[in-house]
Amino acid sequence: MKKISALIISVLMVCSVFAACGDSDSSSAKDSASSSVSASDKGGKPVYDDENTLAKQYTDKLNEGNFSLVMTNSMTGSEPIELALCGNDLHMKMSVFGISMNVYVKDGVGYMVDENEKVYASQDASSYSADQIKSQTMGISDNYKFVGRDTADGLICETYEVAMTAELEEGVELIEDSETDEDSNKQIYKYYFDENTGDLKKIETEAFGMTSTSEIVSLDFDITEIAMPDDFDSYTEISAEEFSEKMSAGVDTDALGDTFGVEEGEADLSTEEAE
Repeated sequence: MKKISALIISVLMVCSVFAACGDSDSSSAKDSASSSVSASDKGGKPVYDDENTLAKQYTDKLNEGNFSLVMTNSMTGSEPIELALCGNDLHMKMSVFGISMNVYVKDGVGYMVDENEKVYASQDASSYSADQIKSQTMGISDNYKFVGRDTADGLICETYEVAMTAELEEGVELIEDSETDEDSNKQIYKYYFDENTGDLKKIETEAFGMTSTSEIVSLDFDITEIAMPDDFDSYTEISAEEFSEKMSAGVDTDALGDTFGVEEGEADLSTEEAE
């Protein structure tokens, strides 16, 4: 299971656009009647400044722990990525690299679900924390430096940069290359909001020489529960090992190799030797 788990983590990292972490401890009062990211003035226009940016307001909403987000990502294809969180319950659904993942966490139990074949595998998820998901939803954190704001084509673009740092083992020194472009040591995040409503529309990320765009299909902060499939009681439970084998059988190793640099023959996704 370790290899499959590592693969899922890698997919999550891609879908979260290089793990733009939203680990701010701040929170804002929830507007139960609105799914908009931002506060509004009397005319309905978004209210913001360089301290209380729209990206910060979005992060504060995420950290309240109730949201449903559907998006597409330029690195993982046109299939929508669904992520919902309600308290400590979770639903995540995506299809990337030939892997279809449909994962639920309900009341401390994790479920991997195949809605086509009506089967599922369950495992203890008592150690899972919703904070792990909040940090993968592209909010900002304290190490994000606000660079500036522009408005064009009806969108407000807020730009942040993050210095990339490496944790080195004791005794290892980093050799700096004087010819290295200073910008190559930064990650750039651009958050685009509707200038009239303050709704988040897309997030662009420039990092490691690549650019990724996440288009927001829908974003709702008013969900009240994570519901299992309507006919879930009729599903058949199978072992986690069997479910993982079914998942790995559909992996598109060519696409996986292009994204993560895996050479042909190296994508061993079997569950053997993975105790």
